[in-house]
Amino acid sequence: MQEIQKVAILGAGAMGSYFASRFFNTGFSTILITKGPRLDKLKAKGLLSSLLWVDWESVMIWDHPPAQ
Repeated sequence: MQEIQKVAILGAGAMGSYFASRFFNTGFSTILITKGPRLDKLKAKGLLSSLLWVDWESVMIWDHPPAQ
């Protein structure tokens, strides 16, 4: 069986942002999919959790899933 290396999370609310930061912190390639004001805020300030600062360019933040 092949190991999971990439994770995409739909929704950047409290739970989605938390899990995105945790997956990123453990070495997964992480994509966080969101839209509207939350997308703008994350692109401007990055993803901040109480345990970890993650630059938004490290956790890819999209308003639509990227094509493979």
